[in-house]
Amino acid sequence: MPQFQFNNEDRTNIAPGTGQPFGGELVTNRYKHNIIDTSVNNLSTILTSIAGSSYNVDYYSQKLSSSDELRAFDPGEVSAYRQYQVIKNYEFKLQAEISKSYDDKDNRLTATGTAITYPGLIPNKFDMFIGDIGDGLAGLFTITRAVKKTYFQQTCHEIDFELMYILDASLEKSINAHVVETTHFVKDYISFGANPVLVDERYNASKTMQSLLTDTLAEYLSEFYSYEHNTLLVPCDQLKAYDPFLVSFLLMIFDVNDHPLLSKIKQYNTDDPNMNKYINIWNVLLKQQSRLLDNCFTHIQLIPVKMFSSNPMLQTVAYSGLDRIVLPITTKKTIDDVLRIGRLSLFVDNFDESLPTQSPKAADGEYTIPTLDYSSCYLFTDEFYRTIQESENVSDFENLVKKFLNKQNFDYKEVIGFTEMRDSWTSYQRCYLLPVLFLLLIYKIRSI
Repeated sequence: MPQFQFNNEDRTNIAPGTGQPFGGELVTNRYKHNIIDTSVNNLSTILTSIAGSSYNVDYYSQKLSSSDELRAFDPGEVSAYRQYQVIKNYEFKLQAEISKSYDDKDNRLTATGTAITYPGLIPNKFDMFIGDIGDGLAGLFTITRAVKKTYFQQTCHEIDFELMYILDASLEKSINAHVVETTHFVKDYISFGANPVLVDERYNASKTMQSLLTDTLAEYLSEFYSYEHNTLLVPCDQLKAYDPFLVSFLLMIFDVNDHPLLSKIKQYNTDDPNMNKYINIWNVLLKQQSRLLDNCFTHIQLIPVKMFSSNPMLQTVAYSGLDRIVLPITTKKTIDDVLRIGRLSLFVDNFDESLPTQSPKAADGEYTIPTLDYSSCYLFTDEFYRTIQESENVSDFENLVKKFLNKQNFDYKEVIGFTEMRDSWTSYQRCYLLPVLFLLLIYKIRSI
């Protein structure tokens, strides 16, 4: 965040006894005294909790050049001489009820109020907004005063406003003739440390992705949530198999309020002291660090629950009624041993030995995804784990994940495209690939 710094060529403008200049230069380096607590929360997390009653409006912000003056809206003014940016569904925090009175002399309704704005908007005097005034009517208000509440760059403003006109179709048409940019207010973006005011394209993209995320999550839980065991089960023929790493990942990327079933998902105790020490692909995705690929396990085994401790004090998975638990194979010798004795297949859904272990390209031009069998790597292919960068030898899906891990830009439409393909996937592919897409959707929603 740019900060003010002394101009070394002119230090005469220092306010006496303050150590701060009246003016200065914007620089990128922030001075930090040793008294500063660097562990404090981002200011944006505080600014979402403003006291007051919510009041949603369409806000019209003046677009001013260096030569323009602040002045009140004139319905008869030529639009070229006064331009506005409209922010749809902007939220104020009213500090008291809007005061209303009727002037018999002028036969005019007056209404005034005070409100606090969220960061992302710098209000000016004579800005306008359309708001509900009750009795099925909307009013056009103007800002009469705007005061910055703190010296922080991410700050709120206190505004006073008064009613100018009761809105009708003719007046609204006149106002909108002056609008040169349409944007939308999304409050959640403040919590992400992002600007909550989105242009049309970004707003529509955000809505599309959020809707897709909500719908797909509901489908996912409907398919894989077990009401008998109160957890998620992975496809394993007729066996009840539980993957603690997958369940932990899903509960980390979603809030329990995102779906009613999320709060009911149980994480079973596997009685494995190394459970929290394993580096797995889900850890790598959450940390968004491709360098960790070399250190995470790549193969799994299905362990019978009877092999876990039956000590009732430990309340392990042995009492869950499940059949198998997914745990890592951490050495090549163990992999060979397991394959030799005929490891139970986790990937049994529509399995065909003639299928390749990966499908890098599709002849019809559609997105390709990993095709895995019982002897394949966990979630992705061997080639994916061996290379940090994108590769022609892996599927389009894996290359998309590589872009994400390497913090490279990728088109949100790719994520949407993969998600919309889910009905053609096997149950296993939906079980393991959709959580990856959930993460990518969340990432793009927050970064858009």
